[in-house]
Amino acid sequence: MRNDFLYSSLGQQSRRFEDRIADMSLDDKPNTLEAALETISIQQYLLLEASEALKKKDALIIKTLKQAYSDALTGLLGLRGFNKAIEYETESLNDGDSVGGVVVAIDMSRLKMLNDQYGHAAGDEALTIFAKTLSDNTRDTDILARCGGDEFIIMRNTKENDVMRRIDNLNKHISRVRFSFDGKELEIGARMGVAKYDSNISIQEARDIADKREAFVRDNLIPQSHMR
Repeated sequence: MRNDFLYSSLGQQSRRFEDRIADMSLDDKPNTLEAALETISIQQYLLLEASEALKKKDALIIKTLKQAYSDALTGLLGLRGFNKAIEYETESLNDGDSVGGVVVAIDMSRLKMLNDQYGHAAGDEALTIFAKTLSDNTRDTDILARCGGDEFIIMRNTKENDVMRRIDNLNKHISRVRFSFDGKELEIGARMGVAKYDSNISIQEARDIADKREAFVRDNLIPQSHMR
């Protein structure tokens, strides 16, 4: 929701500044610069406080979702939790608190092979390690969920010019995840697709697009055209 305190405070400061100028004599007018700087400083402080409040709200929402909708194996959000997160983010988009972001669809590869050759314990270990790798390379305010089987998804509320750098970094960390099981060195791969959402493209639509764009992860996998 919009931060009403922020808008109210800024309006009050602006009105007080206008009243001070109106009450000044001509000799006092040069001092209006000092008053303007004081007002700007207060406004910047209020904007910073509002920004921090929104970050804390996002972090609290994620914590609450995890407590209620965690996946038992990985500790990430499950599908129900992700759907709840979509509801919160859609509300923020409608209220103007969010400018949009991206949905990253990720399929962990080789799960069936691990289950068939080494048993489900190996598959569970792979899923746990892969989930931790994703968690270690996402922000606290990102929505990260396991939506079933080997399917993972990230919803990232972010500015577009920041997306590619973070996606490239994620690519490098999940392209080859290795782990030891029963005395053997095993490797996990991944497929990834990315699509952006905003007030014109819903999060679910972006998820469907990201699913269709999935390709094996490698360096510079996601072209800029995939962000359009």
